[in-house]
Amino acid sequence: MALNRVVRRLPDEGVRRKLLVLLMVLAALSTAVGVNNALHRSQDFQWSGEHVLLQHVDPWAEYLRGDPQHRFVETQIPNYLAILYVLLVPLGLLPMLAAKAVWAVCNVACAVGSAVLAARFYGLTGRDWSLVVACLMLMATATRNAIGNGQQGLLVLLIWCVSLLACEVNTIQAGVAGISFFKFSFAPPIVIYLWLRWGWRKMLCSGVPAFASVALVWLWLTGGHQPARILTLLLEPFQVAQTGFKADAGDPNLMNLVHPAFAAASTRLATGLELTLAIGMSATISYFALVRHKEGAKGWQMALMATVSYSLFKHHAYDAVVLLLPLCFALARRREARARAVLAVLSYLFYGQRLVEALHLHRSWMRWPEFVLLVGVMILTYQMRLPQEAGREVQARTGAAQSEQIAA
Repeated sequence: MALNRVVRRLPDEGVRRKLLVLLMVLAALSTAVGVNNALHRSQDFQWSGEHVLLQHVDPWAEYLRGDPQHRFVETQIPNYLAILYVLLVPLGLLPMLAAKAVWAVCNVACAVGSAVLAARFYGLTGRDWSLVVACLMLMATATRNAIGNGQQGLLVLLIWCVSLLACEVNTIQAGVAGISFFKFSFAPPIVIYLWLRWGWRKMLCSGVPAFASVALVWLWLTGGHQPARILTLLLEPFQVAQTGFKADAGDPNLMNLVHPAFAAASTRLATGLELTLAIGMSATISYFALVRHKEGAKGWQMALMATVSYSLFKHHAYDAVVLLLPLCFALARRREARARAVLAVLSYLFYGQRLVEALHLHRSWMRWPEFVLLVGVMILTYQMRLPQEAGREVQARTGAAQSEQIAA
């Protein structure tokens, strides 16, 4: 179904209310399925790595040794930066089932919070728009799977919404944005964005949380001894990613698609070449969006960066939650043909793709046309660039609406 048809304002109040109730019911059902899956599975939840770390054991080194004591359950591979495990300390102290339940609730809260913040930032502040966007988000296959798998993409999205959806990004916000680097496949476009849009100082500030967390883990594991161990702790997550992460999961992104062409030489070389290609393309797109078009509105730039991140770098389908940003950007301009085309593609990725899979019609070769669709979203989003003044007008309308709500 086309999102622009589902969420456009209807003249009949009764029909509009019925549609809203339908969206709420579908969102509730999808969320219930995701939470139920989380309680029974959460196969990617990082409880195992956190639990190991709290026992003063290096989880990355333990995994690289082959997990001799079978400490890691399901597919809870510790291929994340230390900052995630610093954040998850409270959950590591809980029994696994309780931790799963708390993390599922956190993921739902991240999804709803991101939807509300993104809707307001992009000027979707009219009647029930925040509720509509929250429902569309919770209904998405990517959101349901992220909750069910115990994944962290929704936390990354919330961090972006809190720190980067702003007309001006200060030093503190840049540091907060850097917290999202624990899932380092999301980091390159954001690092480039902070550098080209806000300067190298704020880019460096974004790295503070990651390095500070490594220092904390080093102190926890060594008591302040073995200084050389700091470098080891910096590199180990990337080594685990090479060992424990399936290089090509069939998802439609540039790195997965070009992997077979490079893998014949060696897996490590292939990863280096894929990453270089993805970063090069990301930097090129960012240059035109952030340097050649400095007057561009921040909302347009972040919608483009989110699409670049998911399309070019290695991700699984549940990481498509970050496409909430181009979704809201297109919804705000839904009367334009380009925006309606973007909404149609995102409708397929969020809802239609799962229907195709359920009908057993999806084939491995379809990731190529799906990638082409994502490239189309990038191109169309780029073409819909807003001048900075228009972006400020959107923010002014948002602020006025929020003031009216507070006054009421």
